[in-house]
Amino acid sequence: MVGNAYTLFEGNSADDLYKAIVKKRTTYEGKPTPLYQAILWSYKVVYTSEKKLIKSLIFRIGDNTIDSIKLYKKILGVFGGFIYILTPLPIVSGFLGNYYLKKKAKEKMKEV
Repeated sequence: MVGNAYTLFEGNSADDLYKAIVKKRTTYEGKPTPLYQAILWSYKVVYTSEKKLIKSLIFRIGDNTIDSIKLYKKILGVFGGFIYILTPLPIVSGFLGNYYLKKKAKEKMKEV
């Protein structure tokens, strides 16, 4: 699953990180992100996008990327966002994806 991880190495610059990687002197810290947090994060992303898209249907919002999207694509995006938010799709896909990734990880561990 997605994780909250970071790399530890001596130093604090990009050059120090590069040298540590080359010398194989890095390690990691962190922990897996719980599935529910990943799903909630995805809801927030879709919700924020929905707000911008809906607002852009009425006004020019000053974001050239969004303002340049054709009307029918914005409507499709809003529709897709509603389907995502108002159905159990994120939860079901989250559990299925998590199951799949765990299964693949176990297969890879057997290869090692």
